[in-house]
Amino acid sequence: MKNILLNNFPSFFLKKNFKNNEENKIKKTIEEIYLGIMRRPLQFKPPRINYEIIESYNVGEIKIYIGERNGEGLYFIDEPKLTHLEEIAYSNILDTLYYTYSIEEKNEDERMNFIKKQIENSCKNIGLKIQNESIKKIFYFIEREIFNYSVIDIPMKDKNIEDIACNGADRPITVFHRNYGSLGWLMTNIFFENEEQLSDFIRRMAYKSGKGINVAIPYSDFILPNGSRMVATLGTEISRNGSSFTIRKFPENPLTLPYLVKDGMLSSIMAAYLWHIVERKRIIFIAGPTASGKTTLSNALLGMLDPKLRYITIEDTPEIKIPTWRWIPHITRKSYSISLDKKYDIELEDLMVLAMRERPDYLIVGEVRSPKQLVTFIESATTGHGGVTTIHANDPNALLIRLKSMKMESSALDLLWGAVITNYWGKGIKRIRRVISIVEIIQSKYGNENIELKELFKWIKSKDSFEPEKLEEVLKNSNKLIKVGYELNEAIEDINEKKEFIEELIKKNIFDFHEVSNSIRKYYTKKVLEKCS
Repeated sequence: MKNILLNNFPSFFLKKNFKNNEENKIKKTIEEIYLGIMRRPLQFKPPRINYEIIESYNVGEIKIYIGERNGEGLYFIDEPKLTHLEEIAYSNILDTLYYTYSIEEKNEDERMNFIKKQIENSCKNIGLKIQNESIKKIFYFIEREIFNYSVIDIPMKDKNIEDIACNGADRPITVFHRNYGSLGWLMTNIFFENEEQLSDFIRRMAYKSGKGINVAIPYSDFILPNGSRMVATLGTEISRNGSSFTIRKFPENPLTLPYLVKDGMLSSIMAAYLWHIVERKRIIFIAGPTASGKTTLSNALLGMLDPKLRYITIEDTPEIKIPTWRWIPHITRKSYSISLDKKYDIELEDLMVLAMRERPDYLIVGEVRSPKQLVTFIESATTGHGGVTTIHANDPNALLIRLKSMKMESSALDLLWGAVITNYWGKGIKRIRRVISIVEIIQSKYGNENIELKELFKWIKSKDSFEPEKLEEVLKNSNKLIKVGYELNEAIEDINEKKEFIEELIKKNIFDFHEVSNSIRKYYTKKVLEKCS
C-alpha cells in the first residue's frame, strides 16, 4: 500500500537524491505526512455563514474579527495559511525539535535562531524556494504548537477574552469577550477535528502545568503557565460529549482602582471610601454573581494599600496579585489521585488557621463558599487583622440571608464593617460591570443575633450614575464612620484626600498596574516622612 501511494508523489520528490541520515529522516517525514500518519497543524477555516463585522483588531500580527448574525456572536481568527509544501517543511522541523534538540538548554534568542535556521534548511531540502513569507508562516505555527497554547493561543493572548470553552470535538470552541458580554459565548472558527486531537491537547496542557489526567481520574483542574485556570474532562467516562475543557483567564496585571473609576464601575468618592475602610483594617465582603467583577475590585482595592505591610492571601485558584514582596500567597491542595487519602487535602479553613501564626496585617481569602468558611474567616480576621473576601450573592438581600445563617458574636459585628455588591448589565451588545450598592453591616434593634444592612451608596441604573455624590451625605447615613477610633473630621479629611489622589491619577492617565503601584508607594512614603518631620 505504501509503495503504491509513494508512486503518486510529485516527481521532484522521487528524483531527489537523499544522501545522508538527515535527508533519510526528511524522506520519512514526507512519507508520513503523505500517508497521513503525522498530523498537520490544525488550521482555522473561515465561517460558513455571512455575518456583520462589528469590530476588528490585532493580537500581535493576527487579525481578529468580531461579528454578529441573528443575535449569534462570532470571534473569527484570520491566521496565515500553509501551503502543502510548507506543511511538509513544518512537519520535518517538528521531527527535528522533538527528537534531536533539547530546547530547554537554550535561551529564547538561541532557540528562535535555531528554529529559523531549521526552517531555512528544511525548505532547501524539500525544494521549496526560500521566501521570507514562508519562513514567517512556518515559524508562527512552530511557535504556536510547541511553545504556546496550540489552537487556542490567540484567545489566550487576547486581553479581551475572559473565558475559553470547548464542549467536545468537532464543535466550535467558544469564548467570552470582555466587551461583548451581551452576545454571550462567541462562536469561534477553532475546533478539534476528532476526539483524539482534543484529548491529546488536554493531556499536553495538563503536562505543561505539572498535572496528570487519565481514564482512572478523568477530570482535573490546574493552573496553566500563564496563571489561567483550566478545568478539563477526558473521554466519555463522565461526559457524554467526550473530552471538554473550560479556561478562566486572569490578567497578568490586574485592573487598578483609578481604571475602574474611569471605566464607570464606581465613583471616585466610593473608591476613596472603600480604600479608607480597608486601610483601617475593617472587614469587607465583596459580593456579586459570577463574572461581576468581585475579584477585579478586590485586587484593585488591595493594590492601593501600604506596600510596607504584610499580606497573606488564601485561595483555591491564585487570582489575587498584590504589588509588594511582603506577601505570602497560600493556595489549597486537592488530591485527584485514587492512591491518596482525602485527609491530605488542605482546605481554606486549614490555611486560615495557619495564617494567624504568620502575623499578617491583612488576611485576604479569595472566596468563601460555606458557612464554616465564613465563620472561620471572621474569627481569624477579627483578631486585629484587616480582612477582605468575596462571596456569591446577587444583591444585598441575598447577602443578608447568607450572613444571617451564620452565628456571629456581637464583638465581630463591630469589625465586620460592610459589603460591596457588584453586578453586570447589558448595554447594547456590550456588558458593563457596576458596584450597585455599598452597605454597612449593623446590629438590628432586635438584638445581637440579628443583623441589618444599611445602604450608603447605590447605582442609579436609569442614569448610569451613583448616589450620593458628596461625602457629607454619606456621613449622615453612616452608623460606623464615627466609631473608627478617631475624630470624624480626620476621617473626612482622609477620604477627601484619597478621592483627590485617585482623581489626580485619572487626570494624568495613570492606570497601569505598575505605574499605580509606584504612585501608591510614593503616597505612603510621603505620609511616613510627614509624621517624622
